This record gives sequence, C-alpha cells and structure tokens, in this order.
Amino acid sequence: MTNVGVQNLEPQRGAARQTILLDGPTRKTKPKTPQHLLDKINQAKRDKATALNLVNAYHYQNPYTGFSVRLWYIPPEVFELKDLETLDLSHTAIGELPPEIERLKKLREVRLFGCPLRSAPQSAGLALDFALYRRFEKTLDREQITGLRFRRWEIDYLPEIEAFSGLTTLYLSGNGLSTLPQAISKLSGLTTLYLSGNGLSTLP
Repeated sequence: MTNVGVQNLEPQRGAARQTILLDGPTRKTKPKTPQHLLDKINQAKRDKATALNLVNAYHYQNPYTGFSVRLWYIPPEVFELKDLETLDLSHTAIGELPPEIERLKKLREVRLFGCPLRSAPQSAGLALDFALYRRFEKTLDREQITGLRFRRWEIDYLPEIEAFSGLTTLYLSGNGLSTLPQAISKLSGLTTLYLSGNGLSTLP
C-alpha cells in the first residue's frame, strides 16, 4: 500500500495565502469537485492509498492574486477510497462530517485541526484541537480521540489527558514547556509526541 500526499509533519497552523470562509446556505452547497482535487483523489484510488492529505485544500484559487476559497465539503469521490485509513482535513472550512463517512470501513482517523466545526464529528478516530474537544465533550467519547493539539493557554488541562485511552499522537509544540506532566507517562498507546518550540532540557 502507498500513501498519497501525506506529510510526516505536524499540522500547519495556518496558510499564508488570502482565503475566504464560506458561511450560511452557500456552505451547504456541494459543487462539482475541481480538477486539482479529482487528480489527487484518483491517484489515491489507483494506488489503493491508505492515507489522503487535504490539509489547506481549496475549492478555487486565483492563480494571479492567490485569493482562494477553502474547501467546505468532502468531495464525494473520497468515499470511494475503500482502503483509506487516515483522512487529513486540517485547516479547511469543513463544518461537519457527513453520514457518508461511514462508507469508509477501514478509516481509523480523521484529522480536523483548525476546522470550524459546527457539530460534533462522529468517526472511529478523531484528531483535533483540545479547544474543539472541550466544545463538544458532552457528545464525544474520549475513546474516539486519537490525536490532540494543545495551545499555550490550555496547558493547565494537560493532566486530564490520562483519561484519553485511545490517544496515539499528542501535539505540544510551541507551548514554552520546561517539564512534562506525569500524566503523559500513563498514555500506554501514545506513539508520537511533538515537542518543538519548548524549553525542555531533558525528557522524563
């Protein structure tokens, strides 16, 4: 199996280009998938890819001004990727996960960092910002959460992470940490820890 367009990097914190975030009834419109996305998805289908990276994906971009309209829907062709295990939608304008997501039987994780979600996402595995989890914590099962990203002002909540038994990836970069909370050592399933931009001299 091959991974198409997947970067082994921490989620980007924003795009430099000028973007527009659609709102209201227009956001519910599902137009024809643009060719640049079709090419990427079709390549993934041909390669039987297990991962698809749509980070900062746009529906339209003016090649002269850089002005773009961020993707606010999941292209229907994505739901034909039967081998897909990881779908990264971070930093798009997606506001909800459609019911069609259940067609991806092998899907293990959907990454939604920086997405303006309007409703609690439902998927087998979710990687998202801690602030978004807090917003929907009454309707989300902690076992669903496979990845969490903390901002500097949320560090006081770090001791709570030991309750996230399904957590495999933790993003703590850029938080000025000098020590790590002991709660991290209790995450038996944790495989990836991002710590750049901190003041750590040693690791426990």
